[in-house]
Amino acid sequence: MFVALGSFLVSCTNRNASPEEDPSAVAAKSQLEMEREQLEMEREEFEQQKAAERERKRREELARKAAHASKFSVYSDAVVVTPKCFFHASPDPSTTKRSFLVEGDRVTVLKIKREFIYVEFFNPFNQKTTSGWLDTSALEPVPAEPHYN
Repeated sequence: MFVALGSFLVSCTNRNASPEEDPSAVAAKSQLEMEREQLEMEREEFEQQKAAERERKRREELARKAAHASKFSVYSDAVVVTPKCFFHASPDPSTTKRSFLVEGDRVTVLKIKREFIYVEFFNPFNQKTTSGWLDTSALEPVPAEPHYN
């Protein structure tokens, strides 16, 4: 009976033993910690790559917009190539007004600032002229017609 009680106490002690005392548990915990650190480093590297890709795309978009805006010249004509093109109070995307032009409307370029163009539009139906800033991405320059002498 004392032998059974002794073995029972030993088995209870082994069940309550902390994992640090078991060499296989210590090794498994150490392996998991190393894997966690490796995954964390890979995640950080991935986040850096994503940030670099976002920055590359942002720069490409800025260059594309600048190249498109450089197609226009002052006192030339441009045509709206999007279904709707809203006027802006200033050359800033946050200053959108309610007035807009539609695809095919032709405007005269008066000023160019960043990716915005200050234009004048004459509406032949109501005989009114509207001026304001338009985003260049909604416009294409109209080639100048040759003048013959």
